[in-house]
Amino acid sequence: MNEFQSEELIASIRAEAHQNGKSGFPIKALPLKLQTIALDYVKHENFLLEYVASCMLSCASTALGGAIRLHIKGSWTTNAVLYMILVGRPGLGKTPPLDAIFKPIADKDTASLLEYERKKREYDAIAKGDKSEKPDDKPSPEKILVSDFTPEALIAAHANRLRGITIKVDEIMGMFVTVNRYNSSKLIEDLLSSWSGCSIDVIRKGDELLIHIENQCINLIGTTQTGRIPELFGKGYEDNGLLDRILFVYPNNPKIPHWDENYTPTSRSHPDEWRSIVNRIMGISYTDGDSVSLEFSPEAKSRLYQWWNGIIDEVSSIDDDAAVDSRIAKRVTIVSRIALIIQTLKWACGEASLDCVDLGSVESAIAISEYYEESFQRMMRTVNCIPGKLSAGSLLESLPEEFTTTDALRSGKELGKSERTVFNWLNQLVSRKLIGKIDQGSYRKLQK
Repeated sequence: MNEFQSEELIASIRAEAHQNGKSGFPIKALPLKLQTIALDYVKHENFLLEYVASCMLSCASTALGGAIRLHIKGSWTTNAVLYMILVGRPGLGKTPPLDAIFKPIADKDTASLLEYERKKREYDAIAKGDKSEKPDDKPSPEKILVSDFTPEALIAAHANRLRGITIKVDEIMGMFVTVNRYNSSKLIEDLLSSWSGCSIDVIRKGDELLIHIENQCINLIGTTQTGRIPELFGKGYEDNGLLDRILFVYPNNPKIPHWDENYTPTSRSHPDEWRSIVNRIMGISYTDGDSVSLEFSPEAKSRLYQWWNGIIDEVSSIDDDAAVDSRIAKRVTIVSRIALIIQTLKWACGEASLDCVDLGSVESAIAISEYYEESFQRMMRTVNCIPGKLSAGSLLESLPEEFTTTDALRSGKELGKSERTVFNWLNQLVSRKLIGKIDQGSYRKLQK
């Protein structure tokens, strides 16, 4: 397919998607070649664009791992880690695009497992043979994607691959339920610290082995049904800030796409093209925790600061703590990480260099982050309508037509929720125009 045909295909499918209201994802924010591949998946496989594009960002982050760190400000640097959950009704098609996009990584894991088994057989043969011949170090399995694990096994897997690993779980709520059999708080602590790229030292019980990971790099991606989202809030993940770190992908149109029996694919090269891009990113050198440091271009840095200072000004103008969304604090990190991923993808597609993060990548990252925030708010509006689920709607129902922050905190306590959760719920209700501010700490219901 030549460049003209690619642009023609993109224009055609964009127009169709816009006409049918299929997606709010800013497809133009992706590199041109990636737009073509993503839209090919949409047409050929009947995938939803939001899921495909989001999985591509997560997969690219997985392939990159800790090989490159982006300098944000002062001594603050970040890797490209993303936490992401694909949300939708049953049958909407969340798992197929997740598996299809991550197939190059899964295939590498399969090859690595076969190589590990070969080396282990050689090691065992030497160990059982001539005792005078000391075998080489015992081989360790190197796996990128993990799905069924204990918190201890997760860190051990990361130690075997310092570049980074990814938790990839279909029906991710099952993971949160399963970890309760072990030590759920330990897993959540690890996820919180890993998102921030903290170092970790672990001494395994009954073992002299010390695990040290200077810069954790653990991605997370999974799927869940819309009706299970309230379970995340019920487990306290809103209070500890885990939910603020997660990008929720909730399709603008929740309807399952029709199969088109008259559609004839013009090409099926998109899986191979995507594999080539992923392999090029995985080919970026990484040795013993030695990451490459990347800077923003002057124009990109200026745009990032301008955007973030605008958000700071908006937050500073708010007098009521309850009206401040706790997710805002994470946005500059998320935008920086997405900008690093976009720049890497542009390089892997042959559309840019990788000597800095340029202005276009920052603009794309801002647009994509705005989509995810809108997706989160839209998802929460839907969740609040689910009967019998404890949510911001439950708090609203318990309050009179006019109330104060103190009243809301009292009602929240009766519902068994923390002060932070109540403040977050009040912020959600304000942003959805379900309540309005009368004065400092005083509110009125706007809809009955």
